[in-house]
Amino acid sequence: MTNGSVVIFDLEYTAWEGSNERDWSHPGEFREIVQIGAISIDGVSLEEQEVFDCFVRPRINPDLSDYFINLTGITNEDVKRHGVDLSDAHRHFSDFLQKRLAFAYGNDDEIMAENVALYDLVLGAPNISAVNLRHWFKDHNVPTDDYVSGEVAQFVGAPINLSAHNAVNDVRSIIAAVKHLVGQGAENPFTQIS
Repeated sequence: MTNGSVVIFDLEYTAWEGSNERDWSHPGEFREIVQIGAISIDGVSLEEQEVFDCFVRPRINPDLSDYFINLTGITNEDVKRHGVDLSDAHRHFSDFLQKRLAFAYGNDDEIMAENVALYDLVLGAPNISAVNLRHWFKDHNVPTDDYVSGEVAQFVGAPINLSAHNAVNDVRSIIAAVKHLVGQGAENPFTQIS
């Protein structure tokens, strides 16, 4: 069982028309992280505590595709003005985690590790690992293959209306969906981890 706060995080990463369906298999397509969003919550009350929001400058494809910009609302100017290198973003995110248990809706921790390997980074902090909340949602009849993290709250009927494909908004969608399902009698996924 977790005690205290936990962290839920989400990533936005480079994409092109059809890249998800073809699993980023075309030449030059990589899932380079562009935004890390995370929120710490009280693992029992599910109340929000702190927010982490960081833009990351992609190295291989530094110019974002029109598809990505239209999907996320994140612009090249946002990344150039506010973005940091992945090594700095990873360090800041590790500091934010403070050894708290991390959760994600999917394999975002693997995508983070993929980026670290892609850039051949030597990190001062260990790779991030996370508990995949998709399994918990599937156990509660959420068709997770049909709904991304930013849509899961709407699917379960949680009272939240935020634009999907912004990492912080997507985390808020996950939290709202968990709260809604727990309020309907589901077990709290954050108190089930030993």
